[in-house]
Amino acid sequence: MDNSQISRVLEDTALLLEVVGANPFRIRAYRNAATTILDHGRPLADMVRDDEDLTRLEFIGKDLAAALRELVQSGRLKALEEVSEKVPLSLLQVLRLPGLGPKKAARLFQELGIVDLDSLENAARKGEIAALSGFGKKTEETLLKRVEWKRGESS
Repeated sequence: MDNSQISRVLEDTALLLEVVGANPFRIRAYRNAATTILDHGRPLADMVRDDEDLTRLEFIGKDLAAALRELVQSGRLKALEEVSEKVPLSLLQVLRLPGLGPKKAARLFQELGIVDLDSLENAARKGEIAALSGFGKKTEETLLKRVEWKRGESS
């Protein structure tokens, strides 16, 4: 697992923690760690292999260092697994759409059961998103265009 992959897992964890309304300091800790790892010149996997003190890295405390060791050694992150019991990992597809933040994604999940791009598209085509306060028809149309753009990007 390279630094960009590790950073992505940390950022995904932060996004899902924000959806469930976790402590803002915890969310920020994962985001800061993601940036630190992404910008760090040395592969984190090498540092773990060499049993280096990860807390020497900016924004990495004792708990995050242990989580990073777990992630590098097993490919799993307990915090991500715990939050995915409350919010499906597929919601990350929706969260990665430009202009749709965690708060709005959380509302779509909680109020309409939207868990991925397919369920977002279906709800938009039925007019269900526009019916939610704070969204409207224009937002619904924009979301549909972004789903189409995202699908075109991955093909």
